[in-house]
Amino acid sequence: MSSNRTATLTGTRRRPILLLRFDRYAPVPVNAKFPKYPERKVMRPGKQKVHRGRPKMLVDWVLALPGRYFDKDAGHWVVYNPGPEIDRVLAELNFTVDLSHGTKAGITHLADLATPWIEVAPDDPWTTHVYPRFSDAGEHVPLGSVWQAKDKDHPNLLRWLVHTPDLRHLAAAGVPVPADLIERGKALVADVTGGVLGTSRPDWPMLLGTMPRAPKKMPDGLPALPEWAGRTLFGYQVSGAYSIVGGHGLLADEPGLGKTLQSIAAHALVETKRLLVISPPVALTNWVNEIANYRLAFPAKHPEARPGAGTTVMISAGRKIPDFPDVGAIVVPDSLLTSRPEMREQLVAWAPDGLIVDESHRHKNWSTDRARAVRSVAQRVSGLRVPISGTPMTSSPEQLASQLAISGHLDTVFGGLHDFLTAYCTVDQYGRFSPRKRALGELNAILNKDVWVRRFAEQVYNRDPDGPTMPEVLPPRAKYIDLDPAGRALYKEAITKQREVADEWLATFGEARDGTPRLPSDEEIKAFAATNIGFISPLRKAAGLAKIPAAVEYITEWITAQDAGGHDRPLLVWCHHNEVATAMRTAIEDAGADVAVIDGATSAANRGKITADFQGGRYKALVLSLQAAGVAITLTRACDNLFVESDWEPTTLTQARDRTKRIGQQRAITLTTLLATGTLDEHLQRVQRRKAEILNPVLGEGYDTSVATQETDDLASVGSIITTIVTEQAEARAKRKATSRRQVARAA
Repeated sequence: MSSNRTATLTGTRRRPILLLRFDRYAPVPVNAKFPKYPERKVMRPGKQKVHRGRPKMLVDWVLALPGRYFDKDAGHWVVYNPGPEIDRVLAELNFTVDLSHGTKAGITHLADLATPWIEVAPDDPWTTHVYPRFSDAGEHVPLGSVWQAKDKDHPNLLRWLVHTPDLRHLAAAGVPVPADLIERGKALVADVTGGVLGTSRPDWPMLLGTMPRAPKKMPDGLPALPEWAGRTLFGYQVSGAYSIVGGHGLLADEPGLGKTLQSIAAHALVETKRLLVISPPVALTNWVNEIANYRLAFPAKHPEARPGAGTTVMISAGRKIPDFPDVGAIVVPDSLLTSRPEMREQLVAWAPDGLIVDESHRHKNWSTDRARAVRSVAQRVSGLRVPISGTPMTSSPEQLASQLAISGHLDTVFGGLHDFLTAYCTVDQYGRFSPRKRALGELNAILNKDVWVRRFAEQVYNRDPDGPTMPEVLPPRAKYIDLDPAGRALYKEAITKQREVADEWLATFGEARDGTPRLPSDEEIKAFAATNIGFISPLRKAAGLAKIPAAVEYITEWITAQDAGGHDRPLLVWCHHNEVATAMRTAIEDAGADVAVIDGATSAANRGKITADFQGGRYKALVLSLQAAGVAITLTRACDNLFVESDWEPTTLTQARDRTKRIGQQRAITLTTLLATGTLDEHLQRVQRRKAEILNPVLGEGYDTSVATQETDDLASVGSIITTIVTEQAEARAKRKATSRRQVARAA
């Protein structure tokens, strides 16, 4: 019997794999005893439940193992976590075990692989690789650890990425972690640069970070702003720069308050010699210009270069990396850090002593390649590190973690990633984080006391005789529209197609023995909703396309009124889908007005030209992408915003609005959102309101961008919309089958 049952060890010491071969219907010997295997945390939607109880067939046993899959091409099972006591279990199941592949590594029993392999990532000391091998270490990794099954160069990694200082939590769970790695995590945290702001008042940084004007008494031990500075700061910006130097390195002022200038001034205060600026690709030139305008550093051969100032170089895609200056600044796009690991190491080797990460909310998702790449550079900068974002959080506190790691506060203030997530988030069975609502007020208090500079326009505008002034932002309003027959048909077609997608999934469940359709459980439907968020995208697109006629009419009437009254009141038209934006542009051109579009395809140079032309008086309307044009541009010639399409995230809309709500604005700002009754629009507004309830306690009031006053149902999230559609289709499927059975019975 054993000749047909083989277990072969293969793989590497870090990633051992057990290959199992046996006859398809091979039974389990009656004398075999099995350890308790962990329950599957998430059932794959549409899959039959695995066998529970004592396995009768070998295939039932394999399906109960913690980590395995069947390789159809090779005809064997691939096991990467066989569970405990595997040597004994294989012997009792009559397997012939081949360990020859591991003998050179000293593997004499599979139990030798029952401890994890742990090593610091070679390119990032703040990340540790934990290869579980044949252990249960994966069950004990700290919160926030990222499972990496493969990457483009390694198809079979099978490892956890753990925040190095959090290894102490893994050790506390009983996993054997080398003591030198625990000490290394402590050393990393100890080396994080703190604030330097005098000793007479320990609360200086907190006070400065909330001041609407400059302090009357400057902090002890710091010089005044340099005399050579080419830009004069408003009073609240002076306070902000000193607060940053004092340790409040996360600069989170509301958009439009001059965060760029404050961050540069902070580095001038601490006399940064080598400043690294990581920026979205669209803002590179703006950073080069702002650094030169402040006179901190200049591009090579700049005619107005200050004697003794450093040199600024810009790295951009498709161009050769320039020589790095001995003193000065390097401006680099965050996207290149992801795709060019060798360049990341060049930047670290340059030994920057100061850092600015612009639009740091772009790196809010801890596990993404871009966030990991930016952190791997940022956390090795020796001096002042300043992430900048007016909207650092869009839905839940875990989005702050990566930015706190960049600024250095994650470990020094919150005790590490695991402790931060434990304190302010809950995690569901799918691994998704949700806010711990009762803790949001506490989080806000700690951020204000120890972490960030965050002021709002109403706090600083109109407060200082020499400061900026700004009119109010009028409450957002909804313009409800009834779809014409073509629009209703378009949206109905999208609904029908998504119902067909749900039917295809439901069909995979087959039928029960009595011929009735097997319906998914509530948990299976929730799992489907959690893993198929893209299911809803066609409905969002259909809602946008269906509103085109009404949007065209609105824009045409607006331009006609401008022409008739001789007003300079251009309209900013915000869209999400390219097809909708194209229709808007065509409508404006048909109205005889000059128009431009800024979307994801607009180059940085053209984007700058369009912005300058618009501010100079050209264009009666701009068509703008919510994602591509919502940052790094100033459009204060306009004060009126039309959202033809909206967004799930309130912060996306406030970022778009704040292109007009900036220093230099002279008129009240208006926001109008087109809502089509009976479409996804109403659901989307409910989601915005729900998310604002999370954002307001942490970021401050003003994030409820929802405008809906009519509600046709109580759907409140993307997941619930999907769940409802699938549930309705499941019920309809059962009714159709029952009707068919009754008809057959009557005919008989």
